[in-house]
Amino acid sequence: MDKSIMPECYADTLLIETLVPTKIGYNHQTGCFTVEREMRLGKFNDRFAVGIIDNDKVQIKYLKEFEVIDKAEGSLILWRHRGKARHHYIIQICPALEQWILDVCGQEVIRIGDFGIDPDLEVWKKYTKSSRSMDDKKLKALFQEMSSKNQNINVRKLKSWITHLKEQNYKADIKALQNG
Repeated sequence: MDKSIMPECYADTLLIETLVPTKIGYNHQTGCFTVEREMRLGKFNDRFAVGIIDNDKVQIKYLKEFEVIDKAEGSLILWRHRGKARHHYIIQICPALEQWILDVCGQEVIRIGDFGIDPDLEVWKKYTKSSRSMDDKKLKALFQEMSSKNQNINVRKLKSWITHLKEQNYKADIKALQNG
C-alpha cells in the first residue's frame, strides 16, 4: 500500500521516505492539485489513498469533502473523507514544508547550516523545489537528524499517522490516529 501514499513534492517525498522508510518508495506527485486529481479522478478514486500536501494559500477543492480528525496545532492537520465508501485521508503540513522544517529544527535546536543548507526561507524554498532534492544527501541527513530526535511532537505525530495508515489502510482506527 506504499504507492497509495502520495506526497506532493520532491522534498516531501524524501521527508516521508526518511521518517517512514519503505522498500518500494511512495507515490511522488508534482503538486497538491496532482494529488487531488489522483485521489478524486485517478486510479485511487475508489481505493485507499493518503495525500500529503502543504497548507498553501490556495486550497484544493477536494478538501471540502473531508473532515478534520486530528491536528497538531499550527503544524499538521489530518483529514478524512466524509463518505463511508471512500477511504481517503489527507495530511496537511502547516504552513508549508519549508517553514515546517525550519520550525521543527528551531524547536529541536538543529542548525540547518550545519548540513550545508542555507536557512534563509526564500533560498530554502528554491532548494527544496528542485527535482534533485529527492536524492539530496544534505536533505536526507537533515531529515534523519529530525527523525532521530524523536522528541518533537510534530515529527512523532507525522510518523505515527503515516505508519498507521500505511499498515492499516482500509482498517484505519480513528482513535489510534488521534492518540498517535
